[in-house]
Amino acid sequence: MDQAQQTDILHAAASLFSVFTFEKLVPLLMIFSMSLLFIWVLYKAQGRDDFDASMFLRNDRGMLDLKQLTTLMCFMVHSWYITNETMAGKMTDTGMSIYVGAWGAIALGLHSLDTIRAIKTNQSLPDNPMHPATQHPPPPPPQPGE
Repeated sequence: MDQAQQTDILHAAASLFSVFTFEKLVPLLMIFSMSLLFIWVLYKAQGRDDFDASMFLRNDRGMLDLKQLTTLMCFMVHSWYITNETMAGKMTDTGMSIYVGAWGAIALGLHSLDTIRAIKTNQSLPDNPMHPATQHPPPPPPQPGE
């Protein structure tokens, strides 16, 4: 390789690295790693007998519902944006307050809508499988001779 080609390669590499700065690379790696972590957790959970990943996409009536996955994806993208803004030095206290308030308000709003819907239809709220009060006790062990 002659001197001119080496100079062209170095110039191309320098211009490439000038585009991918540390401030842009870390948020990109963050959203990529959060996606991989989510896929890994679902994969590991699917190996258990008491878990079905398809239920992650279904509502309490067993119908396909992409609300959970959409919410997670929005949270990941929003967190990536906040990280990107913070690393660029553009994040303000107001911006962070909006981020925290928005996700808190969304959770509160969805729970309020479920409560209002249950009151209007005269039904009870759907069981939350993560809450200890709604978990059913395991069946009794089989007795000898059964």
